Amino acid sequence: MAMEDDDAYEVLGLSDGPRATDGDIKKAYRKKALALHPDKNRGAGADRAAAAFDRVQKAYELLSDDDARKALDALLRVRERRRARHRAQDEKRRGMVADLEAREEASASASASHPMPTEEDLKAKLKAELDRLRELKKKKANANASAAQGEAKKARTHGVPRHVAEEQQRRSLKISWNKCQSRGNGSGIGNGSGDYSVGELRAAFSRFGAVEDIVVRDKGTKAAAIVVMQSAASADAADCITTMAAALVPLSRTTMSSTAPNRENAARNSPTE
Repeated sequence: MAMEDDDAYEVLGLSDGPRATDGDIKKAYRKKALALHPDKNRGAGADRAAAAFDRVQKAYELLSDDDARKALDALLRVRERRRARHRAQDEKRRGMVADLEAREEASASASASHPMPTEEDLKAKLKAELDRLRELKKKKANANASAAQGEAKKARTHGVPRHVAEEQQRRSLKISWNKCQSRGNGSGIGNGSGDYSVGELRAAFSRFGAVEDIVVRDKGTKAAAIVVMQSAASADAADCITTMAAALVPLSRTTMSSTAPNRENAARNSPTE
């Protein structure tokens, strides 16, 4: 379900809806995120937990942005008025419905130069805000990846001990995939789409050890990610993922070599577009 069709307050379990404070939203998000985090949900329910975790993150991002939250609140008010009208269709409430419609018509006539937006108008506005948030998130991820590459290059040129640089490179894995290629029913991840969320990738690689960070880069029909494991041993164990047909088929993975120099080259070639 697209977030513009969803109620972000309900996703976070906020019964007060638009009356919830920023503090209420943060507290609810932390509680949900802790319960649904992929690191705590493995096994048979890992895919379902990863999808729910991704949904909670998107709801929190929406409610943390003032413009997106205002668009959602406006849409929810229109939906509530529509539900109120439907609840008032019985015989005892027909008078209330007529009165409500008369007042809405009078209000619309009084502001003819500024007509009230329809539910579809408000839904479209919320979708535009969500698209804006996704674009901001993508730019932030690109900026973080570029900054990480810059820091790595700076470290190499400023005398970082070679064994430290090699250890950092050994913990990093680079993967890429075609988003247009369906994963079918044998992947064990997601709902068959060719794309992979951070939660899905984290769930897949966590079986080899703790995952420190994941940076996803979107390149249109193709995507790539840098997966940083907490230990070099975990990264070495994950080298077998290309042979695990039940794990990420048909994910096409380009793994950094187990030797430090080649891992450094792969790190330089991480997606920058």
